[in-house]
Amino acid sequence: MISPHIRFDHLDPTAWRRVHHLLAPPRPGAPASARSQSPMPLVLFIEKGQCVKALRPGTGRLDPKDFPWSGTFSLGRHRRTVGAPIAFAVEDDALDRIAAVIDRRLLAGDDLAAQLLEASRAGRAELGRGVHVDPDVLGLLPVPSYAALQKTFDTLVPDDRSIALFLFDSSRGDPWCSLIIAKQGGDAVRVTTHAALGVRAPDFRGGRHKELLMALESKVARPHAALFATLDAWREIVGPEPGALATQVALGRAVIDPAPPWVVALTGAGAVAGVAQIASSLFGRFVPQAVKDTARAMSPFAALGFDPIEAFMKIRRSF
Repeated sequence: MISPHIRFDHLDPTAWRRVHHLLAPPRPGAPASARSQSPMPLVLFIEKGQCVKALRPGTGRLDPKDFPWSGTFSLGRHRRTVGAPIAFAVEDDALDRIAAVIDRRLLAGDDLAAQLLEASRAGRAELGRGVHVDPDVLGLLPVPSYAALQKTFDTLVPDDRSIALFLFDSSRGDPWCSLIIAKQGGDAVRVTTHAALGVRAPDFRGGRHKELLMALESKVARPHAALFATLDAWREIVGPEPGALATQVALGRAVIDPAPPWVVALTGAGAVAGVAQIASSLFGRFVPQAVKDTARAMSPFAALGFDPIEAFMKIRRSF
């Protein structure tokens, strides 16, 4: 899944900050003040009912005295005060218990993805006991098995191929942000950006993205799926509304090229998801279970046992 020798290159601090911000963009139409807020979480460490340390990466030191602890309710209040998208509070020995569970379950040489999955399971076991989250989005994310995750990765991306995301700001002369992942032997082996391609691409529309695709094949690996979009289009795409990707493609604000069958299927499904969500409440009980099971089996995420896109949209609605 993730090679122990994975290579990271052409990733400067500015690029990483932009990627982090785009993982939790503000809602479309949000005021400028909201768009400038840091996407970094607030993390509180609690001992004997008091906050002893407060962290928020990239925002400077925080005084723990500013975060009096009176349970999960106070965590939500503190999160809103500092404008963080999500907040965590870790009580007393919770980290020690989580570490002990991970040590018992992991073996030397386990894949990094397997380690992250075990850490997620151990952390979820502490929810409401020694770990608190606001908003409580972790319960919306099932933790799949490593085998299911590997099978899904192999279904989505063949070996010796790459997947890429390029986001453009019209005020700049090259992509605002990009992320490229190359896969070999079942593993992600390289993570890089457009800076590795040596191509200046001020825009992607009108077929101008083709130069980036050729450079991607030459410098990294043959592209299997790539999304090109404006910043505003991306904010809509990762927003809570279904069908946004199909809409942005239709408006010419996004391009999917190449588009493997699973991308086409998911984009088409998203285009009618808004109608389907309404219709399902009215007619869902009349649809045979066999039909529903067949539809799930055709999904590229069938091995996971849940739809990560649907889960992501639920999480976005929580913010």
